[in-house]
Amino acid sequence: MAFTEQDKLDLECKKLDEELRTLKRPFLTQPGTWFTIIPLLLSVALNLQQCSDSKTVQAKADLQLERTQLDNEKAAKTRDSLGVAKKEIDSQITKATLELHSVEDSASGLKVLLADLRAKLPDTAVAARKTIDNLQNRVVSLANTSKYAAANINDGGPSFKVSGAKNPALAQQKEQEGFAALSHDSMAKAVTSFTEAENAYNGYHNSYELAQALKQQGKTNDPATRKQMIKTILEKYNGYMPPKVQQALQDKAK
Repeated sequence: MAFTEQDKLDLECKKLDEELRTLKRPFLTQPGTWFTIIPLLLSVALNLQQCSDSKTVQAKADLQLERTQLDNEKAAKTRDSLGVAKKEIDSQITKATLELHSVEDSASGLKVLLADLRAKLPDTAVAARKTIDNLQNRVVSLANTSKYAAANINDGGPSFKVSGAKNPALAQQKEQEGFAALSHDSMAKAVTSFTEAENAYNGYHNSYELAQALKQQGKTNDPATRKQMIKTILEKYNGYMPPKVQQALQDKAK
């Protein structure tokens, strides 16, 4: 069916009326509005969420940083406090060591006096000699107690012990084990063996001196210091050293 000019005019009028009605609607009631607003709102909401998450992360990071700073401050204070305490302990250890050596020296001096006194007594003074012998034993025990305490007080190695009993067989065995270990550069084993020899028989040969000299060597790895230590042992403590050990040490000291 062909449209007349009048029909076309009517259609145009209807179209214009519809557009006018659309324009007269409130902005939010227009169908196309929401197609524009919804993506915008979603974008804004997403940005707000990301911003909130970012602030939360930043707040957590700030809190963690603050905690770390507090922990560091506490650690620094604890370290300083421990440093002060260590200095005080070191000072007390030094003082105690000096006092123990003083007691040892006094006991050694008293031992000499008692020996002189005993030598002046006549053979008939049996009771007096016996009394002096008992005193000498007590003085020797006191000297050893002070000497060992000073040696053990700041040392992580095997400890010296005062022993009333004397076991020369065990002391000799441990002494020989110490020499064997020394010739094979087993310093820790040598220290242990000489210490055990001294503990089996307080004052046995040079066990105490050898153990102490080797303990000092254990505090340094300097080759020159090691050679000097070996030379000192060869010069001072070779009286009971087997010939093979002496030769081995002489080779190491070259």
